[in-house]
Amino acid sequence: MNEKVRNASDEQKKRWMLAVLGVVFMVGVSLVLNSVPITRLRSDIYLRWYATNKLFDEDRDLYSPLNGQEVDQIVYGQPSGMKPGFYYPAHLILFTAPLAKLPYRTAHFVWTLAVQFFFFASLWIMIRETGWPATANGVALFMVMAALVLPSLQHTIWGQFNTIGMLGLALSYMALRRERYGWAGIWAVALTVKPQNYALLLIFLFIWAFSKRGRWRFVVGFGVTAVFMWIIPAIFQPNWVFDFFGSLNQYIPVSSSIDMLWNPYQITAIALSIAAMLLFFRNRKTAVVSASFAGCLSLSLAVWALVFPVSGMFHVLPLALAVILLMPHWLQRSPRFYRLIWYGLMALFVVGWIAFIVGLTLPGGYGLHIFWTQLLYKDFFPLFIAAISLPFCLSTEISLNLELNHD
Repeated sequence: MNEKVRNASDEQKKRWMLAVLGVVFMVGVSLVLNSVPITRLRSDIYLRWYATNKLFDEDRDLYSPLNGQEVDQIVYGQPSGMKPGFYYPAHLILFTAPLAKLPYRTAHFVWTLAVQFFFFASLWIMIRETGWPATANGVALFMVMAALVLPSLQHTIWGQFNTIGMLGLALSYMALRRERYGWAGIWAVALTVKPQNYALLLIFLFIWAFSKRGRWRFVVGFGVTAVFMWIIPAIFQPNWVFDFFGSLNQYIPVSSSIDMLWNPYQITAIALSIAAMLLFFRNRKTAVVSASFAGCLSLSLAVWALVFPVSGMFHVLPLALAVILLMPHWLQRSPRFYRLIWYGLMALFVVGWIAFIVGLTLPGGYGLHIFWTQLLYKDFFPLFIAAISLPFCLSTEISLNLELNHD
């Protein structure tokens, strides 16, 4: 018994040490990025900070093209051709309004630190809920890979907004496991800050919530909070919903992963989305701790990452949560296949860096580093997650009694 107590104590100490090292890492990265002027000004938070200031100081529309034109002039001295704009639902100002009160350099540091915190906090919550990885060493390895994988680094460097939804998803999942459905719905509203990442996931959660009366509190919690999220920015910009959708016409054309393969008239995207929703309906009564729930949630993230037109690799970050959800179920179902999946994830990490470095150093091949890494993470990674999610969506429900951890 004493041996078990000592081992548990050692594990706890290792996890606390990992948390401290994580804080040091986040602060260090934020300080380095904040010290480089070109990184500060080209960060995605700059235009949103600028537009929020203009909204409060001059009552200018968040989605006004003037914001993008003026930011282009400040950053590049000429039009960049990238058509910068706010391009987010206006309730993003819940995050940008406090930053708008700060000098931009301070705001940039705070935001760079915040997006990293959201990311690691979401992973930490999901790990505590599922119990995977089970050891401090396993957690450390997974966290290091998550911190240094290229989409994560790019997300941090350019001050993106994907990790808001990740934290909301982790908190919502934690509440669902405790049958606090109203709170789960409240936290799920964070998924609407960047809906292009989470639309299919929200469809799954609503299908699941409507399937049993006790779960309807999820819908109520989501609906009430969503109304407040609409009202708060409407105080400053009453018609922001119409302005938001109107601004999307200015966005530069982008392609989805399957657009690169075969997707005439969006046929493939529609077919994959409908197929996923049919699987969601089939598993609508599944328990939160079941393999089928984990499979459907993960499949929703993977399919949407494939079918929704988006630039860059930032949108694949939530798939890290899918990995944490799926792995304990694969460990229970097939330890041999579990090891293959784990080795596959490590290979993906290593090959991603090799592709980036080789593409960057090839003579006359500048740009290949982005093309190759995007091919790997934007196309292959979602396919990989979809492949390991699908068996749980198709099989009869396999429940895994993951113990709740209230420590």
